[in-house]
Amino acid sequence: MSDQAGEPDSELSETKRTGRELTNLELRILHAAKSSPSMAQGPRDCYIRETVGMAPTRYFQILNALLDLPEAWAAEPATVKRLRERRQRNRDRYW
Repeated sequence: MSDQAGEPDSELSETKRTGRELTNLELRILHAAKSSPSMAQGPRDCYIRETVGMAPTRYFQILNALLDLPEAWAAEPATVKRLRERRQRNRDRYW
């Protein structure tokens, strides 16, 4: 019985580790976030529109959701860490 109880746990942990692959759009968003950390608001918005092909508001919505995915961490760990820390500082400041 203990073996059977352990099997689902190992399957769940395996699923959490591998999960799904990031889409091409998600990878482009992570790359844009990596490439534009110190840009001013106006140039960054233009860069987002040109490289990702979407409005900056939608870009930031998707980026924020990506920060919680283990797949994003696996793809761009330094970028995700930096953005998670920034998000937490902003939450600490305003909440």
